[in-house]
Amino acid sequence: LGLEKWKQMHEKVKEVGIENLSRSLRFWLDKQRSKHRRGLLAEVQENLLHELGDWDPDLPWETGLGMLADFKRLKGHCYVALEDEGELAIWLTHMRWMQRRGELPADKESALALLGVVFDVSEASYLSRFHLLKEYLEIAGPDASPPQHITDANFKYCKLWSFVWGQRDLYKRGKLQPEREAALRDIGLRLETKSERSINVEMTKAETVFGISQSPSRVESIASEMDPTEVPLIDTR
Repeated sequence: LGLEKWKQMHEKVKEVGIENLSRSLRFWLDKQRSKHRRGLLAEVQENLLHELGDWDPDLPWETGLGMLADFKRLKGHCYVALEDEGELAIWLTHMRWMQRRGELPADKESALALLGVVFDVSEASYLSRFHLLKEYLEIAGPDASPPQHITDANFKYCKLWSFVWGQRDLYKRGKLQPEREAALRDIGLRLETKSERSINVEMTKAETVFGISQSPSRVESIASEMDPTEVPLIDTR
């Protein structure tokens, strides 16, 4: 966000009050807490956030470890998404950050490792999204599309849409790791879009009935009938 939009979000939080935030505003504030602990906020942002009062309370080690143990008992893993358990996710991200800088005491690192914490930030980020997607697909079904617009009702799963499209884009370009592809299919994610699956069905029918493969012109004809709302992800990297 630009600074002006950032200030608008800050004003909304200030107006509502920390104790009465919607899930979307709490998520925004949780992101500021995470950035603050990693030293990524500008001085003007730090000063404005301090106007909110006790906006970034520290979670004691014993409390955080207990919360993480409870989370693992409930979910079966330690990959905490910010949208799921914001306070715990921030605490765990801070532990990973300290470990990366060599500032996490050995006994605390061992306790976290014993619970199954992955310290690699990139891998942990992927796995937190993966497990949240697994939870969503168990509820909504394998053909369900994650929500694209944030509301308090769908907030927990609102970031999954871009995650799914990212994995499908990697798959389409042949860059999705085989073990990740297998794991995603195992939880019920269909990596081909609906339009791509329709083309495959048409081609399979032709091969079955006529014993021949589709000609390039027929494939182009089928592709022209694809749902125009299914816009493929554009790689801008």
